[in-house]
Amino acid sequence: MNTITFGDDTFFARYKVDYISSSLAHKIPIHLQMCVSKDSFYFYEVKNIANLVLCIPHDKIRYFSFVNGTGLRKGRTGLLKNFDNGLLNNIYKNEMQFDYIDTSNQNALFRVGMATSIFVARRTTDCQHLEQLLRTYSVYGKFSTVQQTSPSPNVMAQIEKLGELHKSGALTDEEFQSKKTELLGKL
Repeated sequence: MNTITFGDDTFFARYKVDYISSSLAHKIPIHLQMCVSKDSFYFYEVKNIANLVLCIPHDKIRYFSFVNGTGLRKGRTGLLKNFDNGLLNNIYKNEMQFDYIDTSNQNALFRVGMATSIFVARRTTDCQHLEQLLRTYSVYGKFSTVQQTSPSPNVMAQIEKLGELHKSGALTDEEFQSKKTELLGKL
């Protein structure tokens, strides 16, 4: 696996994210760099990359999930705003929500959205990539509770249902093959 060195730290993932919401009292910049190490999620200000805005150690995360987008990309305006005004976001898991214990031992919530592209599908793919990296580096085991984007482990049953829909004519050959390929990729 490739690693990214930034200052004195080494990360296995780095993504641009947009701040969505949090329970934090201090002001959070809209655009952030999210760097992920084997021990923590780090959020740096994009305009001043040396400015660490927030660090969330993995062992302080009570609940982590990839969630459907809200379309609240505050920094995306004009042509760079979601083409559909955010409507597609609510059917794709392209945001991350952290429920964690902060430095003062209080429950805290933090939510960011993947901002690697103006295209919703690309942001969703990047979340899936991050999810795979979190598995590869055994990060999920460090969280108290995790909700993953993957469907139930019964992917074969879903493929069988797709086959039935295809035979009945409800799905075209292309639709069936596309969805089947997507499901097989999750095995």
